[in-house]
Amino acid sequence: MNNDDESPFIVTKYSKNAASLINSFSSFFTIIIYVTVLLTIFSIMDIIGLLHVIGLSNEYLHDVIIMIILITLLSILAISFMYILKIKKTLNRWHDMFESASLKANISLLTKDKKKEEILYAIAESVSEINNLIQRYTRTNTINRFFDVKVGDAVFDIVIDKDNVDADAKKILQDYGSIIARITKEADKETINKFIEQLVRYHKITNNKVGIGIIIAEKIEHIETNKVKGIDRIVLVEKPTISF
Repeated sequence: MNNDDESPFIVTKYSKNAASLINSFSSFFTIIIYVTVLLTIFSIMDIIGLLHVIGLSNEYLHDVIIMIILITLLSILAISFMYILKIKKTLNRWHDMFESASLKANISLLTKDKKKEEILYAIAESVSEINNLIQRYTRTNTINRFFDVKVGDAVFDIVIDKDNVDADAKKILQDYGSIIARITKEADKETINKFIEQLVRYHKITNNKVGIGIIIAEKIEHIETNKVKGIDRIVLVEKPTISF
């Protein structure tokens, strides 16, 4: 876990980074406009015969100038395309980080005793893709389908995946990935690694990508979790039990 992600200045930090990305891309876009305008002016001058007047009507020289302009334009477009991919990757990473932070906050604020129903609602509040879905199953009193789901030799406290929803919602969870939660009293390094291993087996058995794997515990040993094939994110939520 990166402590910088918990900083109170995180919004300012990422706002500055976003502004920097946009400004850099704007610079590339400005250059593209200039080069395109230059090529357009050169073409117009050729059509109206102005190149002949200023002595640039030589066919070879004409071709060389156009080739230089086109190569420059293509180079800038290639760099811009690579930069767009970088921006996309960065924005996706920020989306995941902010969604994880929202998930932690909602579980902390909206749950009292780590009950499965409360945690399910808190997850739905954070993940917009499943919000309406959970509300629908709540209205029909069928949310129990998401609780105590056994896959292989593992029993997960909460599983929201394409296999336990109606046909019209399968595509949503196929694209986003399954949301799987484990509720426990304490989560040390061994508990967390075991949960990740169970998620890997879940992925192999069901062929469902895991969008978010969540551990909710009163006390958590915060460790770095490496990227694992078939699992997008692991979110650790420390939630002490509230008693009156």
